[in-house]
Amino acid sequence: MGNGQSVVCDNPGTPYSKAKNSASASTTCGFDGYAGPSRTQPGGRYTITATTTWEIDWWVAGGGVTGSETVTREATTSIRIDELQVVTG
Repeated sequence: MGNGQSVVCDNPGTPYSKAKNSASASTTCGFDGYAGPSRTQPGGRYTITATTTWEIDWWVAGGGVTGSETVTREATTSIRIDELQVVTG
C-alpha cells in the first residue's frame, strides 16, 4: 500500500454499483491505513501495487477433456494524498 502494509482479500469483494456513493467503503475488503499525507514519501506519493490471481478450471462438454490454469496479473501506480481528516464521535 506504499507504506509497508498490505491487504489480502480472500473473497470476490463487493460488486461495483453506480447507485452507491463512490466514497463509501467496501463491506468485504478495503484499506484505510494511511497515517498521514504522502508528502513524506519519496516523490511525495505512495507507490501502490494491485495483484489479482484467477484460478480457472475448464472442461469440454462431451469431450472428456479438462484442465486448470492459474493466471496472475499485477499493476503498479502511485497516489498523492494531500490531506487526511479524522472524524471521531
